[in-house]
Amino acid sequence: MKTIIIPVTTNFFTRNYLHSGFISKIAKTPEVQIVLVVPGRLRSDYEKIFAELDNIRLVEFPHNGHRLADKIFKFIETSSISTHTRYMQMMSEFFRLQAKHNFLVRWSILFTRLGFFALGKFRFWRVFIRWSYGVIPSRTFAEILNEYQPDLVFSPTMLYDDYRILKEAKQRGIKTAGIILSWDNLYSKSLLRVHPDQLFVHTEVLKQQAASLGDYPASHILVTGVLQYDRYFNRDQTKTDCQAFRESVGFKKDEAMILYALSGKAGLDIDFVILKLIRKIIDSGQLERKANVLIRPYPKVDFSVEKLERLQAELGFVGQSSVAHFAERDDWEFDEQSLNLLEMQLQCTDIVITMYSTFFIEGAIFDKPLIGIAFDGDLKRDYWNSAKRFFDWDHLRDIKTTNGIDLVRTENELKESLNLAIKNPGQLQLGRESIVKMQCEFTDGKASWRLASAISKLLSQETDKTIHANI
Repeated sequence: MKTIIIPVTTNFFTRNYLHSGFISKIAKTPEVQIVLVVPGRLRSDYEKIFAELDNIRLVEFPHNGHRLADKIFKFIETSSISTHTRYMQMMSEFFRLQAKHNFLVRWSILFTRLGFFALGKFRFWRVFIRWSYGVIPSRTFAEILNEYQPDLVFSPTMLYDDYRILKEAKQRGIKTAGIILSWDNLYSKSLLRVHPDQLFVHTEVLKQQAASLGDYPASHILVTGVLQYDRYFNRDQTKTDCQAFRESVGFKKDEAMILYALSGKAGLDIDFVILKLIRKIIDSGQLERKANVLIRPYPKVDFSVEKLERLQAELGFVGQSSVAHFAERDDWEFDEQSLNLLEMQLQCTDIVITMYSTFFIEGAIFDKPLIGIAFDGDLKRDYWNSAKRFFDWDHLRDIKTTNGIDLVRTENELKESLNLAIKNPGQLQLGRESIVKMQCEFTDGKASWRLASAISKLLSQETDKTIHANI
């Protein structure tokens, strides 16, 4: 029996790894046991989610998991990421409106961060961070590792909470592997503080970043594609009844559907201002076609039913919750219903508008006209608190070069972009295809198969510190 331990440290776990088919593909491998390490508060919910898979075991995270050393290293690591994105985030934190800390405290934090930022340009410093973190004794996961004696520890995020179990596994000589969670992580969240034996990434773009920013050997990086997008590339478009879907959520037959995807806390107040501007443009009759807006909350800032109803009453738009919530908790997951809803929204909308979210990629996959918000409406904002700054982040600047997004900087440009998208949805299509190629790599719907096959091969190999999967 081969055992693989996987820490569940992200709300995107079931979306990326269960509903993509990855977990079931691994579970079908003969004589393989999967041990998921989950937060205690979520264990009963996850037992229901994974109930149909016999060879899944759930254990709770150790209570002594959050150690001071890990918090310190997180601060040092994120501060040492010498990218334009990270510099901008540090400055935005310093100039943030209604900042929690007083000016002197914020200046001290910024000065310290900038010192690490300067050091982070040098490979020796990044290597020193990894070495010093690696030699600090840790037995947080000792009981779990002793009990299950895993053949492989797999990190589904390659972010902060996963590092602890990866480090302990490496100290014991246990085989390790991990995958970068998202397209922006290496620009702003991770220096790859722990190098696993095998690293997986979604795209060649991330492979280059892992080698240059994370100092990981390119020969040990395998490109898989994006697991959660498999369902999009495998969809059967003939079964989609968009007219029925539109009517079910409150759209009239002749109305264009504008999907407005909220981006998150950093731009939420600006989003509300822009939504009011769109209401104004629609009411003024300046659009080529009648239209309405479907508001999609950002998963981490998902709105209650009551708040969505208030928004609908105030703006006359349609709102739908984006995720499933666990009873009496703020925890959330993408269940199958939530994912089906997302797919229907993307399939049936006419236009996608967002500020800085992955909907630029998802909208491009469905070949929908993309409008990017790069202004603040009537809000008076300096650059560090403005929507203008987002497309200067590295990962958004990357896709900006594809010319697949209509970036709007004024109310008039927003009106013109909406009309252009309604009249000529094929505009910027080649740019959208470039976004898909850059940020998805594969469009065959087999990303989960590639990752599962590579993991199965790792499990079948003897422990080897220079493992490299070739598939």
